[in-house]
Amino acid sequence: MGLPEHLKHTLDHLRQSGLYRFLKTVEGEQGPEIRYQGKTYLNFSSNNYLGLANHPLLKEASIEAVRKFGTGSGASRLITGSMTLHEALEKALADFKGCEASLLFNSGYHANIGVIPSLMGEGDLIFSDELNHASLIDGCRLSKAKTLVYRHNDTEHLEHMLKNNCHKRLIVTDTVFSMDGDLCSLPRIMELADQYDVLVLVDEAHATGVFGKKGRGVVEHFGIPSHHPRLIQMGTLGKALGSFGAYVCGSNELIDFLINRSRSFIYTTALPPAVVAASKAAIDLIFKDQSLKEKLWKNVTYFGAPSPIVPVIIGSAQETMDVAQKLFEKGIWAQPIRPPTVPEGTSRIRLTLMATHTKEHLDRCVHVLEMVL
Repeated sequence: MGLPEHLKHTLDHLRQSGLYRFLKTVEGEQGPEIRYQGKTYLNFSSNNYLGLANHPLLKEASIEAVRKFGTGSGASRLITGSMTLHEALEKALADFKGCEASLLFNSGYHANIGVIPSLMGEGDLIFSDELNHASLIDGCRLSKAKTLVYRHNDTEHLEHMLKNNCHKRLIVTDTVFSMDGDLCSLPRIMELADQYDVLVLVDEAHATGVFGKKGRGVVEHFGIPSHHPRLIQMGTLGKALGSFGAYVCGSNELIDFLINRSRSFIYTTALPPAVVAASKAAIDLIFKDQSLKEKLWKNVTYFGAPSPIVPVIIGSAQETMDVAQKLFEKGIWAQPIRPPTVPEGTSRIRLTLMATHTKEHLDRCVHVLEMVL
């Protein structure tokens, strides 16, 4: 059945304005080099920061879990789907993050649209950084709380809002902003949280495994106590940890509350054994061995970047598409990022660095960029 005419017009408009999206199916594993239609490209678009998605220890853990536990979890965690593997991973995550407890979610999106509405509702107030990830924005919308958006990383603007409001309140922010690679002003945010009696939910999706002495994230990077009573930490397992899913860490009471109130946890079939086992293997690995993180940061430093996320701002969506195509033709896989993911007029090529990139990979990327820009 074809689309109604008004939906066809929407697709036509997206094509004409450089905002049309389509899938490219790659062959083989997600490494620093990927194959597409029989050709090899240097991959600068993956969030596989530590290269763990291809690590033999994670592969073996997944295979062994399938042999022992099968392929599926059978149901939601509250029905029959809560397995010893889930409990072991949650304990490992809590220990890793230095918190009392943790709870698994099926993705970062599931976590944010589940946690925020369970904590906040009509009549409450949420303060959200203007460049927060879409999952945080949608979590705020689903909560039906009033959301006040503060200017990006502008804690003076945030404090001004806090001073003039006295409802039940929550600050939500990414710790590493996924399209810009910069860090939130977490020390100041936590000072304001104490001063104005506000909870803080931080999304460590792009920080887990990457920032901090032990890879615990930006919370560790800034020396914020992980057991801070106002702090709720969320993160993902599908980026630097090389697997899939997400977690929330905090107090025992918080986790008990989420088990009872978070709809995206309650009404979702649990993560399968292979995924959970791979995530546990990743946590065990990075907790003991910092060599991959050190290799990543050597690459970041060599590239002259402040984080593994390197935005190359182009401007218009169509110009960005043109640059991406030129990179593609020269063997660089670097995807264009356009509205609504980023604000109008800030379309960009988003480069991401991995521990598994070689110096030759990085040099080639820089050379090609200089050619096409």
